[in-house]
Amino acid sequence: MKKPKIPKAALNDLIDACELLGKLEGKPASEVFKNFLALMEKYEHYFFNEEWPNGYNYDAATTFTPEDKVFLSESQTEFEERLVTVCLKKSIYLGGFMFFGLIWTQEAYDEEFSKPEPESDRNSRIETSTF
Repeated sequence: MKKPKIPKAALNDLIDACELLGKLEGKPASEVFKNFLALMEKYEHYFFNEEWPNGYNYDAATTFTPEDKVFLSESQTEFEERLVTVCLKKSIYLGGFMFFGLIWTQEAYDEEFSKPEPESDRNSRIETSTF
């Protein structure tokens, strides 16, 4: 069986994104990258279940399919890492990796599924975001 892969262009962009995320989180970029790879491997049945799109599609990245919803709801204890996995998957395409896609998918999830929260809670959560 062929080992699932992410597109080479996406891999290079993802490494660049990990450098930026590492700086924001005060972690080595290699640790951020290893964590992303671990999620891809752990959830490969979801992550690699379809062909990568040719280009980034904002509408697809901010819309949750029935499969996405089932995947997210399968485990409350793993919810955060499952959400990161969905955001990663929706940000990868044949030509690269859309860094802002992580944020846009997270925001779309919050908008669709989360209750509105007070402004003060929202501001503090952004600072300690998953990314």
